Amino acid sequence: TLTELQDKRLELSVGNERKEGESRLVKERIATYRSQIAASEDALAGGKQRIGEIGDQIALLIQKTAKDEKRLLEIETETDVLRGAVASLDNKIAIFERLSDENRLHQLSSAENLSELKKNLGTLSARKEAAQEKITELTSAMEKSKQRKERLEDELVSVRKDVKRLKDFTSSDAKRRLELEEEIAEMELTINDFTQDLFNSKGQIASLEEKLEMHIGMKNRFDGYKDSVRRLLSISKTNPDVSKHLCGSIADIVSTEQKFELAIETAFGGAMQNIVTPTSNDGRYLIEYLRRTNGGIVTFLPVESMKPRPDNREIRYALNERGAMGLAIELVQYDKYYYNVISNLLGNTLICDNIANGTAIANKYGNAFKIVTLEGDTIMTSGAMTGGSRHRESGSFLSNERKIQECKDNIARKKKYIEKLEAAIAGSEREKAAAKAKLEELREKYQGANSDLAALAQRETALQTQIEEAATDLQFYEDALSESKARLKSLENEEANSSQSEEQLNSMRASAEEELASQKSQSDKFKEERAEKANRLHALEVEYAALQSAIEQQKQDVQRLTAEKDDLIKRVFEIEKEKADAQTRLSALEEEAQEKQLTDEERAAVEALTAEIERISQEKETLNAQQIALDEQKTALQETLTKNSDKRYKCELEISKIDTNLENTRQRMEEFYALDYDGCLALRKEVFNVDESATLITTLKRKITLLGDVNPTAVEEFADEQAHYNEMVTQRDDLQKAIDDLTSALNEIRGEMLRIFDDGFKDINENFKTTFKELFGGGK
Repeated sequence: TLTELQDKRLELSVGNERKEGESRLVKERIATYRSQIAASEDALAGGKQRIGEIGDQIALLIQKTAKDEKRLLEIETETDVLRGAVASLDNKIAIFERLSDENRLHQLSSAENLSELKKNLGTLSARKEAAQEKITELTSAMEKSKQRKERLEDELVSVRKDVKRLKDFTSSDAKRRLELEEEIAEMELTINDFTQDLFNSKGQIASLEEKLEMHIGMKNRFDGYKDSVRRLLSISKTNPDVSKHLCGSIADIVSTEQKFELAIETAFGGAMQNIVTPTSNDGRYLIEYLRRTNGGIVTFLPVESMKPRPDNREIRYALNERGAMGLAIELVQYDKYYYNVISNLLGNTLICDNIANGTAIANKYGNAFKIVTLEGDTIMTSGAMTGGSRHRESGSFLSNERKIQECKDNIARKKKYIEKLEAAIAGSEREKAAAKAKLEELREKYQGANSDLAALAQRETALQTQIEEAATDLQFYEDALSESKARLKSLENEEANSSQSEEQLNSMRASAEEELASQKSQSDKFKEERAEKANRLHALEVEYAALQSAIEQQKQDVQRLTAEKDDLIKRVFEIEKEKADAQTRLSALEEEAQEKQLTDEERAAVEALTAEIERISQEKETLNAQQIALDEQKTALQETLTKNSDKRYKCELEISKIDTNLENTRQRMEEFYALDYDGCLALRKEVFNVDESATLITTLKRKITLLGDVNPTAVEEFADEQAHYNEMVTQRDDLQKAIDDLTSALNEIRGEMLRIFDDGFKDINENFKTTFKELFGGGK
């Protein structure tokens, strides 16, 4: 029947595998679409990155355009000043030329028509009126020049106020920028400290995880258990037929505080490796299983069969004694289901702090109960005492689970601490970024203020120059006005004295010639200054045109980059749409893959066959169990015929004592020598003197103690130290060689220095003989 069912299950499995093949094909298409989605995401990331780069380029171009436009304003200001200066110079030159023409006319008139001048008083009157008009014109020009000078002085005062305000701003801004830079430096130090702490915490987590894996591995491998127990527990993890008959070892069902672990393990003794089963039938099944598989010998503790051990009154009274820590059964945690087992093993056991107080309590109460100290020393009810030193590296069944939980708790705490550190680092980074942004803003303001300050300084210089020019113009107009007034007075005198002599007219002509020469010199000076300012104006106009061209090109670049950015944004939207379409098709394929999967009916058919196979297998196991039960019944009947209940009780009592002694002996062998019974047989001697063994044991223990603790990593440490030693020897040899080379070089340099000194000294000595004679007139 089992064979037929298994063949039928195989037939169904083949059909299911074919359907699963179709499902795999759909999954491959799903993987293709996922790859396309991943490629779209990469393209999106690249496009967004390029958009960011274009944004940065546009920002730089806009910044440069703003800088060039600012320069255009500066050039416009300077060109306005230069144009005003050129116009002023043109006006002065025109005035000088007009004055020169008048003087020239005056000179020609005096030279050519001397007699006509005497006779024609009308001409003198016209010249007088011209002189008066000239005075009026000069007075008006002087008033305008004065007003222009006052306006420029007011503007200079305003510019100087703005300069002072900007200087105050740049001074305070520099102080604030320095404070921000110090804050950013402190933030960077804090971030570095957080980062180092984060690195250390991650290293600690890695170390804790290694310890956790080690303890979990010890738990899963059942390290510390004897071979038969370890083998049975390992099989129970994979074999449900075995696992359903056992609850675990004593170490699996109890726990206690760390300070009581050694005492509780000692109180349990060898029972720590006993296996707890629900019933005696479960224990019998496991014993038969061990016998069939040659799995060794294991002690089983059936919960329903174990009898709890009641506490006597003396142990309750002893709780009030000095050093008493509590009852062993009350110091462990366990499921109440296992009370019978735990009470049987730990009942009537007192935990004490040390052997001195334990001995006092045992003597006072006549060894009415078992006493175990925190250091693992034991005082039995028979009066026997067990104790001494223990191997520090010996394992603990109860501590392993606690260490696993401690590692998990420590890892969880460290992870929370890392989360806080990462949050603190992120917050500090945000604060640093904000401070840097603020610092950059202050720098931009500082640069803008400096640019404005430079422009104002240039404007201040230009205003000072214009004020000086206005003052010069004003002085010129005052001088010209005085001169015109003097000429008017002269004309009036000439009109009054029209009969002046020819010598006087000649003198006037000479004076006019001198004045004409002076006016020509001043006019030439103004023309040179006008040419210089005109050249500067031309250079600024050329620079202005170049800047306008550059600004136009930059605006075109901004338009081009903006168009490229818009195209990229459009492409990003298209890619996102393609990604969404691929995601839709992916969802459809995933639904198809769900349809291609095995149906519940197909799975149910296979599961039904599997359940039928399991039922028949269990039926077979039931028949085997019935056979075993009949064999046991036969054995029990035979024992009933040969033994009576009293003898059986005495024998079982004796066997229990022997088992206890054997277990204590085995525990001592494992604890002190890490050997089991088979290992001890290999060391057995046929002829052995027990009387001499105590002395030999003492001598060997003393030698072992003198050897010190065993270092399991000595070979690796020796290799590391050997490598370090070789490296240090190599460095020492290199340093010695360097010392030798330097010493040799120093000796050569010292010899060369002495030789050069001697040669120089000899030359000086020879030359000094001549110099001495020149200084002192002879001698040596």
